[in-house]
Amino acid sequence: MTIATRLRPPLPTVTEAAAPLPPVFVVAAEPAVRHRLEALVRAGGAVVGGVAAALAELPVADGEPAVIVAVVADSGDLRSCPRGASLVLVGRSRSAPPVVLPVSSAVHAILPADPDADELRLAVQVAAGGGLYVSAAVLDRTAGKALDRLTDREAQTLRLIADGLTHRQIARRMGLTETTVSTYAKRIRRKLGAGNKAEMTRRALEMGLTGG
Repeated sequence: MTIATRLRPPLPTVTEAAAPLPPVFVVAAEPAVRHRLEALVRAGGAVVGGVAAALAELPVADGEPAVIVAVVADSGDLRSCPRGASLVLVGRSRSAPPVVLPVSSAVHAILPADPDADELRLAVQVAAGGGLYVSAAVLDRTAGKALDRLTDREAQTLRLIADGLTHRQIARRMGLTETTVSTYAKRIRRKLGAGNKAEMTRRALEMGLTGG
């Protein structure tokens, strides 16, 4: 799986050779935001497959491959995402948190409210390939806050879970009992709004606790 996090090098320009992008659908409740995102998608060289005010209104069938650039109000909106689609989540505003928790497994990229065409294109490419992209701007604003909610032991446990270790292996590595590790894992899921191991791993990536 391709993983792009903590991006620091210069972004590729839209003129560089790259694989053709699939049609991209745009979702945002405000018409002005939809128009802006449409323009960015086209500036990045992709074709806009359709636009809608909400995910439930998209003309995309379950199981149909699609990349959707969306601004959503809360995690409940993500339940309307067509199965099999890859979401590029865009922040609602510069002041609003750019990450919706719990983050759905459909989300393959997370961008701030004001991405440029180059970064949006890169996020769409990663999402289309089934990878994960988190903008450095999002990480700068959210990772520290999320990490502050965890104790040192919980952060260490999350890193080891994201690295693929079992509770038994983590217990041996940290000199704890499996029961204690399970307790840490429950606390982590509650604090980060992660429902399962996959979501915990995704949050660890977003927080920069593992390089994948």
